[in-house]
Amino acid sequence: MPDVQLTPLSAVDCVRPAVSRTENILFHPMRWSIWWRLAMLGLATGEAANQGFSFNFPSGGDWSKIGDAAGSSGGTASTPGPATFPHIPGLSDARLALMVTTLVVGIFALIIVHMWVSSVARVMLFDAIATGRYRLREGWKRWGSHGLRYFLFQLAYMAVNFALMLMIFGIPLIIAWRAGVFSHFKERWGVLLAELLVALPIYLVVALVLALFYLMVKDFVVPVMALEHINMPEAIRKVWDMVKSAKGDYTIYVLIKIVLTIAVSIALTIVYFIFALILIVPAVIIAIAVGVSSPHLFQDPAAIALIVVLGICAVPPALFVIGLIGTPAVAFYQSFVLNFFGSRYAPLWVFMHPEGVPAPPAAPLPGGHEPPPYDIVPPEPTA
Repeated sequence: MPDVQLTPLSAVDCVRPAVSRTENILFHPMRWSIWWRLAMLGLATGEAANQGFSFNFPSGGDWSKIGDAAGSSGGTASTPGPATFPHIPGLSDARLALMVTTLVVGIFALIIVHMWVSSVARVMLFDAIATGRYRLREGWKRWGSHGLRYFLFQLAYMAVNFALMLMIFGIPLIIAWRAGVFSHFKERWGVLLAELLVALPIYLVVALVLALFYLMVKDFVVPVMALEHINMPEAIRKVWDMVKSAKGDYTIYVLIKIVLTIAVSIALTIVYFIFALILIVPAVIIAIAVGVSSPHLFQDPAAIALIVVLGICAVPPALFVIGLIGTPAVAFYQSFVLNFFGSRYAPLWVFMHPEGVPAPPAAPLPGGHEPPPYDIVPPEPTA
């Protein structure tokens, strides 16, 4: 690698070049081939929506009384036979359990597959914004092995998160259970409340530390791992040494990114809300009109199944439109990372200039806001 001496730029000075780079990528000129590919990468990595997703599995009440409620309805005695789900005649408990188990296992498998795809897409997104190579199939072949390393890290990260959550909240719950809090809840609920008041701040601190660590890995460790072809632990140690040597710069980077994330999230939320209204309002009007004209239609199992199928089929197009709306945010965030980290990490600086290494970037003039020399227009993409 050529010997390149770089002048680190502050996070504030990287905002305007990131906007400029985003404009060059998406609007000068505007290419559909770039937009839809970045939309797919943004959806895969979660950058398009710029918010996390949670999976809640509500308990649904006391299931132990379902059989009693079904058998004692109207004061009549229940007939002998296998217990059935009260709202779906003929569906036995065994079949219901099989369906629920299959659903839970399927959701878990989809989560794992999404993590694997998002891991490879994370490296592909970095490559696309840095070099202008947007072909998804070629990017998958080029970065598949690197994405696998990131995927294994994400599995370990998820396991650590789960283990810490069990420790922080599980230990107080076990202590409360052994102390008889749950059997005498009305008299001893204060003990459980006191334990939770202690556990919650601990969890918030741990969650903040893990979130900052994950941000460092996502923004800085992935490029180091990809460019130097090293494993994740080695890349983490390398980035950590860089962070320790310039704590103030990276602290300002985190603060600026929080501010940018809030601003962009508000803008995206407004646009997504308008988009949702455009879709939901006509759907509600149509549903009301159909319900008034055919009141018994929604009691027909076949009609209900058709409505569910149509709703499922509408999800992929809606997600794709969401990805297209969030594409500028995807390009901006990655450009911001490249502007900041590229002025501190020479291999990334060289990687961003495949046509040859130009003169090293100069520090911005005092009070000036000119984009740094290294933030050039990306090379012509391969459509």
